[in-house]
Amino acid sequence: MRKLSEHQVLQRDVECHGRIVSSVVRLCGGGDVARALERRWHLLYLRAIEWQCHLEACLAKTDNQNCLPVEAASDSDDEPALKQPRLSRRGSPRRQRTPVNARHRDSSEDSRQSASE
Repeated sequence: MRKLSEHQVLQRDVECHGRIVSSVVRLCGGGDVARALERRWHLLYLRAIEWQCHLEACLAKTDNQNCLPVEAASDSDDEPALKQPRLSRRGSPRRQRTPVNARHRDSSEDSRQSASE
């Protein structure tokens, strides 16, 4: 809940800066730099709205989980209902990566061996 209220303050700040950006664009006569500034602000504005929606959805999920009946909440045999996908696969012990240079070296050595035969 605290994160959502903090983000709402930031959202209002982004909206206020939008008025400033549009004034600057008008003063600059709509040049390429002014349009780029306006585009960047618009993307920031959309990103802020996405985050606000995401935080509201997370808050709604946690509210729904807190309202589960006692029997459903105590079932430890079941998988968690809301698994979140992993954002990064770095550091995963199952995925051993071969450096690109090593792969290239191996294939060039194979081609040299077959050429010498």
